[in-house]
Formats: sequence, C-alpha cells, structure tokens
Amino acid sequence: MRIGKRFYLPVFTFLLYNYEKVIYGVTMDYKIFFAANGISYTEGLSQNEFDEIETIYGFSFPCELRSMLSQVIPTSKGFINWRDFSDDNINRIKRLIEEPGICVLDRISDIEWNEEWGAEPATQEQKENVIQKNLSVAPKLVPVFFHRYIPAVEGDRVPIISISGLDMIYYGETLDEYLVREFRKSEAKPICFKNVKKVPFWSYFVEEGY
Repeated sequence: MRIGKRFYLPVFTFLLYNYEKVIYGVTMDYKIFFAANGISYTEGLSQNEFDEIETIYGFSFPCELRSMLSQVIPTSKGFINWRDFSDDNINRIKRLIEEPGICVLDRISDIEWNEEWGAEPATQEQKENVIQKNLSVAPKLVPVFFHRYIPAVEGDRVPIISISGLDMIYYGETLDEYLVREFRKSEAKPICFKNVKKVPFWSYFVEEGY
C-alpha cells in the first residue's frame, strides 16, 4: 500500500515512531525529521569544520546542536549555513550572534536591577556599567532558525530562546523538543518551565518578561 506518491506505509510508520521518540525525550534522527518536514539539508560538519567555525565565532557549540550538525546541516531558509565560509556569510552570522547583546545595550536604561548582579549601585551610570560587564561574560547565543537561539553553554538540555529585542521567551526545553514545536506544533508537549535549564544573564530577561 502506498501513501501518496513517495512513501510506503512502513516508512510512514517509522517517521511517526521517530516523532514519538522525540516527544518522549529520545534523540531524534535528524535526517528523517528534516526530510519528513520538507527541510533541505546537506551532510554534517567534520571535526575540522567544527574547529574552524568555533575559532571564527568565538564559542563552542552546545552538545545538542553539535550532535545535530554532525549529522546534517539544515539549509532551508531561516537556518544557518555553517559550511559557508564566505565573507558575506561570516559577517551575517556574526551580526546575528551580536544582535541580542546590541538589543540589551540599546535599552539598557529600561532594565531593572537583578539581585544576582550583586548590590544595586547608587547611580544609573554604575548600574549600566555592571550590566555591560555581565553582558560581556554572558554565554553567546547561537542562532538556530531565524530569531531562535541556543545558548553556548556546557551540558545537555540547553533551552531554545526566541528573541525579539528584549522580548525573550523559552521556545523549547531542548533542541529536539524545540524542533518538534517549530515544525510539528500539534505534536509538541507544553514547556515545563520549572525544568528549563537556567542560562546565566539571559534567563533573567526571559523570566522578567520585558
């Protein structure tokens, strides 16, 4: 029995099985997931390519994004083509990485004090100096798809953050869970915010709801 023009029933069943694995916390097969959702991709990055990219942009890939990119590089509109080392693409990616920090600086006078930054300074100038210092050591945010980012932090279960200016929200507890939410929304579980891994500096803006 054929399903449509291209998939046989066993393949279709296997695709559904993979979605179920993702929803319940088992790492997905990215090639199957992207192909089933009409997302173009090419072969994954080599270790030499990972090393070159991390040197150029000054961060280490979080383990879950590294795992995905070692399998495949999604190339459909909105994704990042990490294999493109042209000057134009490098500058574009650098701008995307810098953009969240620029948004913080543009609205720095609107930011309320976070107790985790220490005792609140007496003057606005001093407050802004401390915020800038914390921003300078904050984890870099790595673009994944349009304005969805993953923080460059160690460990697993790193959340995806959706960013528009200072309007930041969690958009996935993990990369895999995010991909299901973005491309198979009806199959995504609600985010359990108490389980979301806290990200230095950036989680404050998510939780404050700017």
